[in-house]
Amino acid sequence: MKPISLKIKGLNSFIEEQTIDFKKLTDKGFFGIFGPTGSGKSTILDGITLALYGEVSRKSSNFINTNCNSVNVLYQFQISGTKIKKYIVEREFKRDKSGNIRSKSAKILDVTCEAVEVLEEGAKNVTAKCKEIIGLELDDFTRTVVLPQGKFSDFLKLEGKDRRNMLERLFNLQKYGDNLSNKLISKIKGERQKYNILQGELKGYEDIDNEDLKVKEERLESALKNKENIEKELIVIEKEYNENSVIWNLQEELKKSEHIFKCLKLKEEENNIKETKILKGESYLKIKPYMDARHETLKQYNIENKKLNIIQKDTENIKVEKEKLEAILKKAIDKKENELPSLKIKKERIDEAMEEAKNIKNLKNEAKYLDEELQEKEKLIKNINNNIKELEEDIIILNNEREAKEKGIGKLKVSDENRTKINEGVIISNDYKSLTSQKKNLLLEINILEENIKVNKNNRYELKTKIDELNIKLNDLKEKQQELMEKNITNPKELLKFQEEISYYKGKWSRYDLLIKELEENNVLLKDSTTELNFKTAERDNLENSVKTLRDYINKIEIENIAQCLREKLFKGCPCPVCGSIDHSIDNLQSINLSKNDTSKESLKENEEILKEFNERIIILKNNIDSYKKSIEQQYFKIEELGEDFKKVSIEELEDRFELLRIQFDKYDKEKNTIENNIKELSEDINKKDIEYSKIDTIVTQNTERLEKLKIQLNKLEKQINDVKINLIKLKEELKIENFQERSKEISENDKQITRLENNLKELRQDISKKLLDKEKLNKDVSTLNENLKEKKVILQEKNKRIVEKENYIINIIGNIKDLILAKEEVSKLILEIESNYIKAEREKKSIDDKYNKSNEEFVGVRTNVASLIERGKNDRKNLDKALIEENFSCIEEANEYKISRENLDIIKREFKDYNNELSKIIGAIENLKNKIGKNRLTEEQWQEIKILKEEKNKELKMIEEVVITLKSETNNMKEKLMHLKELLDNKKQLEYKMSLLDDLDKLFKGKKFVEFVAYHQLKYVSLEASKRLKEITNGNYGLEVDDNGKFIIRDYKNGGFQRDTSTLSGGETFLVSLSLALALSTQIQLKGTAPLELFFLDEGFGTLDDELLDIVMCSLEKIHNEKLSVGIISHVESIKNRVPVKLILTPAQSGLGGSKVKIERS
Repeated sequence: MKPISLKIKGLNSFIEEQTIDFKKLTDKGFFGIFGPTGSGKSTILDGITLALYGEVSRKSSNFINTNCNSVNVLYQFQISGTKIKKYIVEREFKRDKSGNIRSKSAKILDVTCEAVEVLEEGAKNVTAKCKEIIGLELDDFTRTVVLPQGKFSDFLKLEGKDRRNMLERLFNLQKYGDNLSNKLISKIKGERQKYNILQGELKGYEDIDNEDLKVKEERLESALKNKENIEKELIVIEKEYNENSVIWNLQEELKKSEHIFKCLKLKEEENNIKETKILKGESYLKIKPYMDARHETLKQYNIENKKLNIIQKDTENIKVEKEKLEAILKKAIDKKENELPSLKIKKERIDEAMEEAKNIKNLKNEAKYLDEELQEKEKLIKNINNNIKELEEDIIILNNEREAKEKGIGKLKVSDENRTKINEGVIISNDYKSLTSQKKNLLLEINILEENIKVNKNNRYELKTKIDELNIKLNDLKEKQQELMEKNITNPKELLKFQEEISYYKGKWSRYDLLIKELEENNVLLKDSTTELNFKTAERDNLENSVKTLRDYINKIEIENIAQCLREKLFKGCPCPVCGSIDHSIDNLQSINLSKNDTSKESLKENEEILKEFNERIIILKNNIDSYKKSIEQQYFKIEELGEDFKKVSIEELEDRFELLRIQFDKYDKEKNTIENNIKELSEDINKKDIEYSKIDTIVTQNTERLEKLKIQLNKLEKQINDVKINLIKLKEELKIENFQERSKEISENDKQITRLENNLKELRQDISKKLLDKEKLNKDVSTLNENLKEKKVILQEKNKRIVEKENYIINIIGNIKDLILAKEEVSKLILEIESNYIKAEREKKSIDDKYNKSNEEFVGVRTNVASLIERGKNDRKNLDKALIEENFSCIEEANEYKISRENLDIIKREFKDYNNELSKIIGAIENLKNKIGKNRLTEEQWQEIKILKEEKNKELKMIEEVVITLKSETNNMKEKLMHLKELLDNKKQLEYKMSLLDDLDKLFKGKKFVEFVAYHQLKYVSLEASKRLKEITNGNYGLEVDDNGKFIIRDYKNGGFQRDTSTLSGGETFLVSLSLALALSTQIQLKGTAPLELFFLDEGFGTLDDELLDIVMCSLEKIHNEKLSVGIISHVESIKNRVPVKLILTPAQSGLGGSKVKIERS
């Protein structure tokens, strides 16, 4: 990927749109990005990653500038392959209402041809397309484009765990290292936890079998039948309860209604008074409008008459003031028309003269400034001419020095053929030494391994002996456990069954005792009620005969009394209304004393009341007797249901047997738990020892294999040593050099001298080029200054001429007035005085006219109102008198006695109406309730008895339902547990198989051996590429290799190819090796991509390097760029700017002046 251009707007410190032209920036292959901290150097890379991946490289989520609401990026790049392809990526991001950043739009275009093609739109689709084109993820891209050199210098020297972790990160091997190990550990832990939970669950199912389930189902069936019988009885009881409930509720309602009727009768007199108030109140409210109208008319008359007198006096005062103001206005108009025009003309001329005076002052200042500027420019031209002369002399001296250094370089150079052969000799010599050293190390390692194998075999044998001893102890414990289980005669199921049997018989005895007690109570109550009923029945019969005798006697007396009254009123000759006879004989009539009738009636009434009470009591007693009989029958039935078997069982004997069984079981359980704990501890100890044995066995096997490999390696090494020795002898004879290292050192010293001379030569050329440019620039400056000097002189002459002309013009228009400001103030004051006096007089005249006209109009209106109110008062009196007569009031005072508001009258009317309505309703309700009740009557004792019977039956049903629910729940639970037990056993088998596989994997990945194996092979490829780069940068002086342990070794060809440890490198050498390693790793990462990256940035932290090391670094960077690779450095160090041919300068954001700015400069 080769960048073409980048446009940024609103990103981090960039506010306005800034364009970076990468074509110009990378045309020399080597460029730099410079700017102070915070100027936005890293934001350029952020812009590229934001365009390609929709994210910034530093993973920031708040990248929109605080002064902007959106970010726009446009990135154009090309892919160089067999065919060059060009693309443009555009993205826009905006803040939403909550302040979060959201992608607004995104698209990628193919602009290779003239016809632009839209490849994808939408944030996700564009990101996916960019990944497809480049072939790299964001992390890989940033690691490839920005090379973090400081980390690679650490990488060279790291050892052990730190080095392994860094390798894992660089080659992205976390998925094979910590990630995989952590997943595996987590998985093993999870599966073991599952296994432990499963074991615990299985312990909870030890006492469950199908026999228990069968017993529970039989008990459930029995309880369901019992429940069905109770439900049938309850239906009959509830029917009776519902019928009596209606009668009882009607009786209670009748009592309440009769009480309300009595309360209403007490308020009857109060209601009659309210009726009178309503009638008189209505009459008062009819005449009230006439009274209010008359009162209002009198009130308005008094107000208007008083107002009329005040207005008449005000009108006369306003007329006098009006005449005075008319005279003042006339005088002001005269001054405005005669004096004001001439004063305004004078003021305009003064204003014009003041403006010209101001222009004269400005012209004089400009002329003075121009004169000073001309003198400065003449001095500057003189100085520049002197500088040009000095530069010409310096250029001649520098050219002579350059020619001398070029001749010196030619003498020191060595041919490439000779250099290659000498380097080859150095390598072969070092290889011979290295191989000899390796042989010695191999022999030492073989001895150590043989000793290690011997020690581990002894340890393995000892462990095996201990494991066998522990297994014997474990088998003994298991035999004891088996014996204990066989001896145990107590079954927990039998214990549970015994406990249920005791509960069952206890329940039966308790129910039996309760029923016997209730039966005895009901028999006593039945006997008492029967005795009372017989006594009450006999008394009632006697009382009924007495009542009948009294009633017959009273009827006879009443008939005789009526007949006597009728006969006394009959006259002779008048027909009888009964028989029609006209003869009326009253001789045989018996005289009747009516006072006796009164005593007989009272006796009859008393006897009837007593008879009524007797009848009510007899009904209650009969109902009670029937109820007691039913209860006794039910209790006998329930006692029969209980059966006779429980009476044969002794509860005390059962409880004693149960306690004995419980003690035996507790003792067995305690012994069983002790043995199980000992078995568990021994098993765990054996498992640990087995694991330790497996580890030692694995070590022995691995060491044995390693020993065989080392012996094979030793044979190969001895063969290599012989081959290298032969080649070294041949090369020495061919080149006639005995010591290749010394000759290589000599060439290396010459190379250093050549490098120094070339650097000096390069600096000389740059100085000459710079001085020539400075000279050319100074010549241009002199030419520009001379032209500018001529123009300024012409302008000065023109300004002096204009000053004289303007001074003459001022004298012509206003004369020789010295103080123009004072003159203007005096004229303005006179104008303002005349104008303000006129405006004031005119305003006051208009105001008094309006006031006068308004006062006149008001006077006429008020006078008319007074006359109208006098007439209206007479009419109001007539209407009031007429209304009083119509409503039967003699005078106003009488009407006021019944004064009442409409609201209060309405309240009284509502109360009167509500009372009558309520009385009618309650009479109707009482009659209706009596009809509904009829002859059906229910006493409170009867009602309470029915309620109690229903409640008892409901309790009985509830108890049996609870038993059914409990049994159902227990039965279902047992079924579920039996099914779950089967599932648990299947799961246990699967888990045991899975755990054996995971243990095998754990052994394989222990110690990150797999990661080390993959990283070592990756590192070999990277070191080959890094060595190639290092040779290019150092002119073949250094190479980079990896030993068998994956450690970096430096091959120093200046010292005969001698192998050096990385810790012996100087600062400059470390940088060069680190740079080569970084470039090689970048290439390795790019292998994952589909397109080569033709650009990278280097951020080494140049501020920490001294001048000599900085010089080495810059020379190295100048060598590594080529047509396919542009190198950019990011720095804020000023001293290295001149070493970079093309620079991108960033100016930081300034308050009020916008965001960061970019510009390209060339050296």
